[in-house]
Amino acid sequence: MYQINVNFNDKEAKYITIYRTIKNDIITNRLKANEKLPSKRLLADFLKVSINTIINSYSLLLTEEYIYSKEKSGYFVSNNINHYNYQKEKVQNEELKNDIAYDFTSENIDSSLFPFFTFKKICSDIISNNPTIWITKSSKQGNLNFKEVISNYLYQTKGIDVKTSNIIIISTLEEALDIIFNLVDIKEVGIEEYSYLKVNQYFKKKNVKINYYSTDNEGLIIDNRKNDLIYTIPYNQFPLGIKMSLKRKNQLLSSSIKYILEDDFDCDLINKHKIETVLYSLDNTRVFYYGSFSHTICPGLRISYLIIPSHLKEKYNKIYNYSSSSISTLDQNILAEFIKNGYFYRHLHKLKKVNDEKKKLIEDYLKKINYINFIANKLSFLININKPCDYYKLKEEFVKNSIKIHFLEDYSTINQNNKTIVLFYYSIKYNKLNDSLNLLFNIIYDSLL
Repeated sequence: MYQINVNFNDKEAKYITIYRTIKNDIITNRLKANEKLPSKRLLADFLKVSINTIINSYSLLLTEEYIYSKEKSGYFVSNNINHYNYQKEKVQNEELKNDIAYDFTSENIDSSLFPFFTFKKICSDIISNNPTIWITKSSKQGNLNFKEVISNYLYQTKGIDVKTSNIIIISTLEEALDIIFNLVDIKEVGIEEYSYLKVNQYFKKKNVKINYYSTDNEGLIIDNRKNDLIYTIPYNQFPLGIKMSLKRKNQLLSSSIKYILEDDFDCDLINKHKIETVLYSLDNTRVFYYGSFSHTICPGLRISYLIIPSHLKEKYNKIYNYSSSSISTLDQNILAEFIKNGYFYRHLHKLKKVNDEKKKLIEDYLKKINYINFIANKLSFLININKPCDYYKLKEEFVKNSIKIHFLEDYSTINQNNKTIVLFYYSIKYNKLNDSLNLLFNIIYDSLL
């Protein structure tokens, strides 16, 4: 096995230390191109850390393309690291060097709201009643009980009527895309000009033609371009926060696009007065529906689901007939009990209540600042500085002060000069909001020319 030499310290999260060590071994050629890395479980045992720590480390390496994964084979060193922009990487490393003091991105949760005791109790009860669950494999599609729970949840909260045989339990959006690419012949894809960059990066790796779409206040603007697949977040478009109108949804479904991947992203965190019509309910023959528990429970859980059209089930079963799920049976059962017994609904209610309180506090704060304009979205704010500003200095100061925040330009490969600040707030504790906003806007004020 690759002998990794990790020196943990109290000033840095363990997953960052592991990530940095492996990355350095790759850059210095201690780890060769296409060399296999230890499995997550093996490395966790070797380093005496949790498997989630290794998952987080490998996820960072995957995102930055230092490694790649092969289904049922594991993780391997990338054979093409010369394309990295090392200046950008230097900034990223400086950010990782310090613990993030305030995270204004959508990548994390407010840990104070995580139901630790409930999860611990459910886990203990399941293991006590079924000790062999640790060694029980689940089919590639996932645990039937868990899928039944998800099916009921989707019907109650989103009006989606779906059979369990159409639901596949997966870990990430990338895994969902892998499945779709295996089921459908895709040569041309569509994506909004501001969108989730991991999807953009995925499409580029697949060497498919990418068509970028503009948006307006009704959502993605449809034209006559033909795509094999379009990826969209219709309810609360990321990162613009646009809600697609029913009229635009019907236009999208009436177009010549062969398939649509509908991502519900963080819509479970939003208070709704009525059930919104999702694309899948309008056309379940052309729409794939993706949902995740990363934003509602925690990013480290890594449990998601994909709904596939019925006419593709037979093809899916042939391709994945002898595969097993990447999600442990124990984790699936814990989450099934968490949802089935009503804990998840209470947890969502609490999250929504706290997020509403955070939003009100931030909106009142922003109204007092005369050098910005802002738009309040459902779970974020778009902030424009209306005076001349040294943005290079601003970004440097954010990093130096351990503030993690993105600009709209960070979410696009074709609009690289949009300095609108995207402020998400659901990972910051309520009692830290004033401190975080004071620091943030002191830095912005000091960067004005």
